[in-house]
Amino acid sequence: MTDIIKLAVIFLVATTGGVLCLFRPQLVQTHLLQFYSKHPILSSLTLFKGFHATPYYVLVLRIVGAGALLISGASLYSVFLHLR
Repeated sequence: MTDIIKLAVIFLVATTGGVLCLFRPQLVQTHLLQFYSKHPILSSLTLFKGFHATPYYVLVLRIVGAGALLISGASLYSVFLHLR
């Protein structure tokens, strides 16, 4: 039973993250920029310095969001096939 709950939580997090990244990437970008302005040490440790402030970051977020929704949809489809 706990495995089902874990899978449900993973599915909900992936779906919510996918929707946010696909439909509201500016919100995610703004939150990340605010977080890095409050914690400058963490921003200096990232490998992609300054990339999160570019418009290409929004494009990457949309691609990642679409991928997350596709994976969530495929997972849900496979569960329904298994239950049938």
